[in-house]
Amino acid sequence: MIKNKTNGFSISDSVRPLSKEDVYTIRSHEFQNIVLELNTRYHDFEGPTKVQIDGIPVDQVNAKDELSHPCILSFDHNTSLLTSLEIQNPGTINEVLTIKFSNWKKIENLLMPYHVVIDQSGKNYVFNFIKLQFNIPDFEYK
Repeated sequence: MIKNKTNGFSISDSVRPLSKEDVYTIRSHEFQNIVLELNTRYHDFEGPTKVQIDGIPVDQVNAKDELSHPCILSFDHNTSLLTSLEIQNPGTINEVLTIKFSNWKKIENLLMPYHVVIDQSGKNYVFNFIKLQFNIPDFEYK
C-alpha cells in the first residue's frame, strides 16, 4: 500500500515499511499519473536536444527522477506529447527501462496515452487501455 510518494507498507505485513526504491517501482506503473505529474516526479531538467526516434523528431530532456537517478524524457517535437521515458531500474542499477507512450486520446480536456510499452532488457510489456475515466462520482473502492 502506497501512502505517498515516499512511503508505503507491504500488503502482507502492514507494519513493514517499503523501501523508497519499492515505492518508486510501484509508482512507476502509474502511467497516466506519470504524464500528469511530470513536474513533480522529475527535477533538474536540462535544455532540450532535438533528435530522431523511430523517424519522429523529438525533444529530449535530461532530468533526474524521484530517487535522483538520471533519466531522459522525450517529447514529440510537433505535438509536445511525451513519447518516452528512459529511467534506471531501481532494483538493477545498470538496467535502463524505456517506457513508450502513444495512441493519445482526449478525456475531459486532457490528452492521455492509451498505449504504453515497457522495454526491460529486451522484454516488452504492452498495456492497451480501453477506457479511462476521471472523477467518477459513483466510484467505490472495494
